[in-house]
Amino acid sequence: FTHMLQLTKTAGPNDFLSNIFGSVFQSNMFVPGWMIEGITVYSESQHSPYEGRLNDGYFDAFLKVNIKENKFIDVANAQYNLDEYPGRGIIYYYGGMFHRYLAETYGEEKFAQLYELIGSDLMSLYGSFVPSVSFDGKAKEVYGKTFPELWDEWYESIKSRLTYSDNEFYTVA
Repeated sequence: FTHMLQLTKTAGPNDFLSNIFGSVFQSNMFVPGWMIEGITVYSESQHSPYEGRLNDGYFDAFLKVNIKENKFIDVANAQYNLDEYPGRGIIYYYGGMFHRYLAETYGEEKFAQLYELIGSDLMSLYGSFVPSVSFDGKAKEVYGKTFPELWDEWYESIKSRLTYSDNEFYTVA
C-alpha cells in the first residue's frame, strides 16, 4: 500500500501528463531505490512496536557494524548492489533507517511534502541523472539540506551515540 501511494503520487503538470500518458510521468517511480524501499520499510514498522524490520534490532546492528568496520555507505552508493552482504538489500537497510532518522529528527509529515514536490516536478523524472536539480533540490526545500548533507548528518548522529566496550559490542549511549 505504501509503495502504491508513494510511487503514484503526482501533482501539477505530472498529474495531468500521467493521466494522459500513464506512469512514465510519475516522478516518484524514478527516485533511488533507497527512497522507494526506505519509506516502505519505515511505514511497515509504524503499525506496532513488534512488527516491521526497523523494530527487530537487526538493521540497527547492521549499521553499527558497518560504522565499526568503516563500511558505512554514502548516499551516492546506497543505490547500488554490493559485491558482499547484503547485496541488493542495502536499499532496505540504509533506506529504512535513514527514513526513520528523518522522521525522528524533522517530523514524519515532511515525507508527504517531499514526495508531493517530487511528484509535481517534471525535472524529477531525471532524478537519477541529475539529482541536484531533482530530488536533492526537493530535499533542500523540505529539510533545508540536500540528501548528501542529511545522510552525513545521520551518520554523525549514529556515530556520536556509539560506545565501545571490552567485549567488542557496540551499544547506543
